[in-house]
Amino acid sequence: MSNPQSILREHNLQALKRFGQNFVINPAVFDKVIAALPEDARVLEIGPGLGALTRRLLDSQKLDCVNEIDRGLIEILSRQFPGLKIIQGDFLEQDSRQLSQNNFNCVVGNLPFYITTDILLKIIRELPQVETAILGVQWEFAQRAAAATGSSLALFLQAAGDVTLLGKTDRKSFYPAPEVDAGWLLYRRAPKVRDLAVFEILTRGLFWGKRKNIGNTIRKNPHFAMHEVSKDWASTDLSSLAEITALRPDALNWELVYKLFCTLYPAEATK
Repeated sequence: MSNPQSILREHNLQALKRFGQNFVINPAVFDKVIAALPEDARVLEIGPGLGALTRRLLDSQKLDCVNEIDRGLIEILSRQFPGLKIIQGDFLEQDSRQLSQNNFNCVVGNLPFYITTDILLKIIRELPQVETAILGVQWEFAQRAAAATGSSLALFLQAAGDVTLLGKTDRKSFYPAPEVDAGWLLYRRAPKVRDLAVFEILTRGLFWGKRKNIGNTIRKNPHFAMHEVSKDWASTDLSSLAEITALRPDALNWELVYKLFCTLYPAEATK
């Protein structure tokens, strides 16, 4: 895997930008991934590419199956790893019920940067058997996701589990080299909210107007009016939360948002 360019050329293939293909050429990058795997991990690898991490996962006896969109790479993988269970197609288009019939409880992958959020949210929303995800993502995204505040994603992830950074990977560790550095994100499912789907409606809506204070956002945001569960939030009495409603969204932390959530959605506090 030190020279994926020659492997691709040998099979008359090339790295495809539309699939976000940037192959890891520094094997040390995967050391932190393998070290972070839970003892009982059964892994679904997203985007195995040419199989560098796949081999490590097989050696660790933790690999359950892989999901690859590129038919040319699937042919290489099938020859390299006879008997490997390969799910062909776009991960985001896979039927989650069918995916769940496999035996994985952990997702690992060096992800295309442009769909990182969608993949992470699908794992959280639709694959409840996944207890751990270890994902290679754009470094700036990794920092935002692991932050205590600053974005709707960070606040939602704190409600859904625990997120930590495993470190930064220089862009020179990939072929072709992306325009930005990467980072490895570790997500452990540990929900702190009963109704996570409703909490996501709130966190998304709070950042509708970053310069607006929370009080104005709750009263005027059309996002809340679109959902049955949140359509009456605009008329909720928030006078007891003046210290929260006066803030802008980027000043919110998890504790403040959860306090606001329990006031807007009393069912959360009473279940």
